[in-house]
Amino acid sequence: MCVGENKFKLFSIKSSSLIIFLALYHLIFLNWQFWISLNNIVKFDSQSIIFYISLFIVAFLAYFVFFSLFVVPYLTKIFIPFFLITSSVANYMMYTYGVYIDKDMMRNVFETTPREAFDLFTWSAVINVLILGVLPAIYVCCSKIKYNFKSRLFLFLIFLVPALIFAFVSYNDFVIYGRNNRQLRKQVNVLNYLNATKRFISDHYESKRPFQKLDHNAQIIKKSDANAPTVLVMLVGEAARVANFSLAGYEKETNPLLKKQDIAFFDKVTSCGTATATSVPCIFSHYTRKEIDVSVARNTENLLDILKAVGLYVAWKENDDGCKGVCERLDDVETMPDTKDKDFCFGSYCHDEVFFKPLDDFFKRGVEKDTVIVLHTMGSHGPSYYLRYPEEFKKFTPTCDSPDINKCPISDVVNTYDNTILYTDYTISSVIDIVKKYPQYGSAVIYVSDHGESLGENNIFLHGLPYSLAPKVQTEIPMVIWLSGAVQQMLGIDYDCLKKVARTENFSHDNIFSSVLGFFDIKTKFYNKEMDIFALCREN
Repeated sequence: MCVGENKFKLFSIKSSSLIIFLALYHLIFLNWQFWISLNNIVKFDSQSIIFYISLFIVAFLAYFVFFSLFVVPYLTKIFIPFFLITSSVANYMMYTYGVYIDKDMMRNVFETTPREAFDLFTWSAVINVLILGVLPAIYVCCSKIKYNFKSRLFLFLIFLVPALIFAFVSYNDFVIYGRNNRQLRKQVNVLNYLNATKRFISDHYESKRPFQKLDHNAQIIKKSDANAPTVLVMLVGEAARVANFSLAGYEKETNPLLKKQDIAFFDKVTSCGTATATSVPCIFSHYTRKEIDVSVARNTENLLDILKAVGLYVAWKENDDGCKGVCERLDDVETMPDTKDKDFCFGSYCHDEVFFKPLDDFFKRGVEKDTVIVLHTMGSHGPSYYLRYPEEFKKFTPTCDSPDINKCPISDVVNTYDNTILYTDYTISSVIDIVKKYPQYGSAVIYVSDHGESLGENNIFLHGLPYSLAPKVQTEIPMVIWLSGAVQQMLGIDYDCLKKVARTENFSHDNIFSSVLGFFDIKTKFYNKEMDIFALCREN
């Protein structure tokens, strides 16, 4: 690629012309989703045309000023190609999946794994970024830039006059629509990803404060009649939305096995976030959804830390994209693709059956003390839904066997996603069956999804929208609890009561922290009985 300020002269362009080009190019070609979203709010017609013209002119001036700061000697060919390529990527993601670029989305970007990134690496994405980002970036790099700062100042003054006039004419509309639709700024390239990155980095450095221990005096109160260790197997699901569980009334039979299990199925549960990077730390944190700052939570003792501190054996088995800091201080952490299981692993990912044999072997070896095993499943991780289940679970057809889900009929995408739920049903039920084989232990299984998923409704795919804007399918999730007879007796839980409240009461990720503490009778000042699901049905 051409480099240097004026070393290569395949093209020649004035700096003022380049800035005008960049402003118009971003407005017209790299902000598709912004204009689509705006049109959904303010229909483009004869009545709104003045508003749109005003917005375009004011935005053009803002872009002109912004790019003027970077079209300067020695910086142009560093920053401008970066902005072009980055904006083209953001434009593709927003337009294709309907996402917003905010702090949490940038956290997902910085914390994504190569496998997860590769899922989004499609030919349409490559072609889109190549045409809209890379080619104009090459043009800039291979051009001789003729800098004339006086002409740029003159142009700014010329553009400023109509911008001020139109801003005055449409001021009320700008204020009203801007104040009532703040989410739109998260779809404006370059503002969105620069501001989001700044906020993410700020939070990251803020989290470098000393590690905060919650309770030095936490202790477990073991009941005198508990002769055997208690084992809790906790499955953290991925992108499972309750709307597609037949146990919750979905028309397709996606839960044929769980409906035969003696479980409490919770169909009124909301997630803490709309992305794994937020929800997983929140599930195990004492902070509620309204309180949590993920950067602070990661530097604070969590539920698993407390369980380990009071003497429980705590293990984390990872088959998704990392524990997001939750398992950092545990002694037993295993990443399932690293096992190279030839039956269930395929390069950088595994089907969730990979958990079964290690879990069974754990029980066979004998459990010596109270235990918590967390299985972080691959579940319904998109957009490559078709890779999340074995061929025998391809029940609902036709399917979308491609990560380019926006190019498939919505019905095919839903079928493919439903197959992942069918496989999740098998995964949960199989874990319950494994635990049942060892009745000598007081055992329980809890499954809860990290967040939901959009499947093309309102042209939105995947997840990760700001919580206040996210559709219910991204925040309404399923939860399953299975308790052995020994645990029911030990904890004094009315199981029929638990099944009833599961279908009638509202719960959220906020309930997990105190419910697990209550399950093991752990005394700590951070336990909240009102948030303990089991406390609702204790007989004593």
